[in-house]
Amino acid sequence: LLSFLTLGLLAYQAEQTEVALIAAAICGAIFGFLRFNTYPAQVFMGDTGSQLLGFLGITLALRLTQAVEVYSPLLPILLLGLPVFDTVRVMGERLQKGLSPFAADRNHLHHKLMGFGCSHPEAVFIIYLFQTALVGGSYLLRFHSDWILLLAYGGFVGALLSLFALAQSENPVTLRLATAAHRLFLRRFPSREQMIRIVFPALKIGFPATLMFLVFQATHFSQWMGGILLAAGTLCGLLIYSAPALKGLLVRLGLYLLSPMLVLQTEQAMADGALPNDLLFGLLVLLCFLVARFTRRRGFRSTPLDFLILLIAVGGPLFPVIEMEGVRMSMVAAKTLTLFYAFEVLMNELREKSPLPLASVGVMSAAVVAKSLLI
Repeated sequence: LLSFLTLGLLAYQAEQTEVALIAAAICGAIFGFLRFNTYPAQVFMGDTGSQLLGFLGITLALRLTQAVEVYSPLLPILLLGLPVFDTVRVMGERLQKGLSPFAADRNHLHHKLMGFGCSHPEAVFIIYLFQTALVGGSYLLRFHSDWILLLAYGGFVGALLSLFALAQSENPVTLRLATAAHRLFLRRFPSREQMIRIVFPALKIGFPATLMFLVFQATHFSQWMGGILLAAGTLCGLLIYSAPALKGLLVRLGLYLLSPMLVLQTEQAMADGALPNDLLFGLLVLLCFLVARFTRRRGFRSTPLDFLILLIAVGGPLFPVIEMEGVRMSMVAAKTLTLFYAFEVLMNELREKSPLPLASVGVMSAAVVAKSLLI
């Protein structure tokens, strides 16, 4: 997914429309698959699916780099370098042991990470971080020479091999340093109960505070928008009063429809010189991550797919691809996604019994109506 997203981005910038469209379609298919494949998985991919993705990845990468002279022809080695490294390393170790290079074993990258003590989601997340580093490097080095790309990939491979060797080392000095670092981490790191007592109240305050800050920051509300929102809010209020079971659905609908428009308005205001809110959203992302990581309730349960989406949301704004009236749409998408995640974490952790989500959306809607009709 990260490879095809970067391929689509590079193709879009190079005006390779066919490659960009195919990459975008593949990203949509992968997202749909990951919804049911993320741990614990309900569906699994076979050889046909994995070989199709590999074939499409390498052919699109070759098509892009050979059709556009400004991109290095060695760019695919970074875009697809992680599976290439893992395959070559595993086959080399099998041959070294006198086995067939195609013999199945438990020596792949995710097996190594889990053997080092990582849980399944943690191993997946670490692999996502490795791949993010590679595709980010491919974007930054897209105009550089072949030797620069080779050196970058060689440095990445060398760092991974050194990490594996260090983790498997039985050297007394290495073991003592690892043990000391582990004890220091555990001693200074707050317990799960202490952490959730701090971050969850912060999220309960931070989410509605962020919504209100956005309302007061936005400056482009029209009267017809306020009229429509007033009518819709009145109807939703009547439905919630007559059918309380619809409260969760209607509150979600209100937030999902209003948030993108609100974020877009604030981004336009920031383009005109208003106070930036990037730090506020960064703190909201951190709070969502910590609550999902440390909660013991049967509420919001984070999955590797959630971490992947957060990686995309955080990294997406770094690439100013599509702009509308001076506003980066990647930033609008990332901030909207952050609001959605914060809302879902609150709704699930509060088990939809607390009036906080309804009050937050209601006050936000009322403030938008007042600002568009009365000001």
